Amino acid sequence: MVSKQPNRKAMNTVHSHARYLASTIASNILEVEVFDDEFLDDLPRSIITRITGIPFKKVYGKCPKKKLNSLKKTLALAKRKQPTDIPLDHNLNLITSTLDLPKHCIPLLRLCVLTTLNDGLYALFEEHLRHWVDDIEFIIAEVLNISVDELSDAIQLIAKTSVFEQDISSFFSMLIMPYKLASNLLIKPAITYSDLLDGMYHQTTLTKLSIADYPHLELSYVSEYLKQAVENKTVGVNILFHGVAGTGKTELSKVLSKFAKAQLVAVKAVGENRYRVEDELTSGKNVAHLRLQHYRLMQSLFESDKATCLLLDEVEDVFTEYLDGIKVSKDRLHAVLETNTPPCFWITNHPEMLPDSVIRRMSYVIEVPPPPKHIKADILAKPLKGLRLSSDYKNSLATIPDLTPAHVVNASNIARALHLTGKAAEPCIDHHIEQCLSACGLQTSVTSYKPEMEFDPRFINLSGSHTKIGEVIDTVTNFTGSRCLLLGPPGTGKSALVHHIAETLEKELITIKPSDVLSKFVGEAEQNIAKLFKQASDSDAIVFLDEVDSVLTSRSELHNHHERVLVNEILLQLDRSEQTVFAATNYAQNLDIALQRRFDFKLNFEYLTVKQVLTLFTENVGSLSSQIKEELAKLKHLTPGDFAVISRRNRMNKKPLSENQNLDILIQENNRKTQTKTIGFVN
Repeated sequence: MVSKQPNRKAMNTVHSHARYLASTIASNILEVEVFDDEFLDDLPRSIITRITGIPFKKVYGKCPKKKLNSLKKTLALAKRKQPTDIPLDHNLNLITSTLDLPKHCIPLLRLCVLTTLNDGLYALFEEHLRHWVDDIEFIIAEVLNISVDELSDAIQLIAKTSVFEQDISSFFSMLIMPYKLASNLLIKPAITYSDLLDGMYHQTTLTKLSIADYPHLELSYVSEYLKQAVENKTVGVNILFHGVAGTGKTELSKVLSKFAKAQLVAVKAVGENRYRVEDELTSGKNVAHLRLQHYRLMQSLFESDKATCLLLDEVEDVFTEYLDGIKVSKDRLHAVLETNTPPCFWITNHPEMLPDSVIRRMSYVIEVPPPPKHIKADILAKPLKGLRLSSDYKNSLATIPDLTPAHVVNASNIARALHLTGKAAEPCIDHHIEQCLSACGLQTSVTSYKPEMEFDPRFINLSGSHTKIGEVIDTVTNFTGSRCLLLGPPGTGKSALVHHIAETLEKELITIKPSDVLSKFVGEAEQNIAKLFKQASDSDAIVFLDEVDSVLTSRSELHNHHERVLVNEILLQLDRSEQTVFAATNYAQNLDIALQRRFDFKLNFEYLTVKQVLTLFTENVGSLSSQIKEELAKLKHLTPGDFAVISRRNRMNKKPLSENQNLDILIQENNRKTQTKTIGFVN
């Protein structure tokens, strides 16, 4: 799990410092004077060379005393150039303080650092002293200037910490600690405990956002709770973020960690081996197991640190069936959530895949929905800073429903790499965003309402509770949560009126069509309805249920249980919603009676009058002969939508259609709608 490769200069510094300090330890060992001639004769010259980095030449013949003197001279030569500013003692004080270890553990930890970094000193203990000296503990205690009891106590206390991975039964079990930790202790002037673990974990990048960037979420409670948990080292603090992909859940974890003044460490699928990383691509274990192992390791490493939070992203695999049918027992997973000391963020796009027992054990559960348009614009502006993009362009990005901050960050990085700014950067950003969204099957642009003809209230004929558009706007403005049912033939202006009202009130409009709701999976349609109504509530938007008869057919006509459940869900959402709701249908007779009761007022859209038909024909075609007037007067089922048809046909032709050709189109459209029954009803 080493995240940084040491450079050559740093490695040379490590070896230089280690040789100096290891030579000092070796000199102290030789001064103990408990070794016989056979021990000295058997001591390989290579060990001294490996300790000091200086070739040890054989100039002493077969005299053990001369060999001992020669050994001491070589060690003294290695100690001649003392390095300056070795931070080892400072760092050892820091780590023992953090891990609540007594002072007599420091000399032993210093020795362990040196046996890890200097293979000659390691060989002196493991390959030589271990086999020649019976009472090695006495020699070690004397060399470290501590008592034998203190040495034994230090071994036991250090064994209970997270510094070493393997079981520690004796001093020789401690000769090797994680190399990165040892090198950090020797050469890295540390300010915090986390500095000493640098390279052993994956710290997330810093965020430029703050809690103020999430006004659409209630974060006051969870932020203060997390802050206290970090300060007090509260056990079992877990926070679950869920929501659709790309809404900023990971970034929010960074924001809350920053508020709590804690670093955020990402848990990866690299297992728990501190000496050799297990990669998820090559390991025989599945990813979920490797992540849980690494999670356990990070818990142990940062258990004593007051300023750390952990992050597990896309955690559904941890709580579901694993590869090859292997999974952790439910009791063990529950223990994971109940015994952690550093607080942990758990992130998922699929909360339905998490067992209820797991969700119950979360300290806090927060859904992170897509932010409202004006908030989204502010969030997206941050990664675009410095590219000199216009406000209009940045605001236009915020209108793309499926666009997330992650998409914008990647697109902005490409523009910066190509040194593009201003207008030159826009096509680059647009291309990247469009390709990413398209590949995911997401909406690549704003599908805005673009009628063939401009909305004109002169051609809207209303009957029912309100007969003037101004009355409708006043009602919607003055009564929060008002509901209006729009009835009438196609093309009479129902959708156009709703869009006009939303523009007039400067409100976002969320249009819910049958295709947005219906699903082949049982239960998913109801979830879609609930999400869309919640989105409207979060954005303070107007809801428009278009073609509502397709999903709210009278329950007396429905034979399938799931269809009746969907109708009930929509009625329930209407009862709960405090947003303005419009619903439109061309087939009022098919609507559920309970739905009709839930609307405060109903507007019936009538066909155009003769006067309106003549005006529209004149404005769209131009000339109007007496014969054409007579023919138009006979057409009683025309709508503004029919004139949109002739407008479109004229636009498609190379030259304008004649009067008679335009008339023929209107006659055809009129005859399609001729029927004996009146459409809709007047309330």
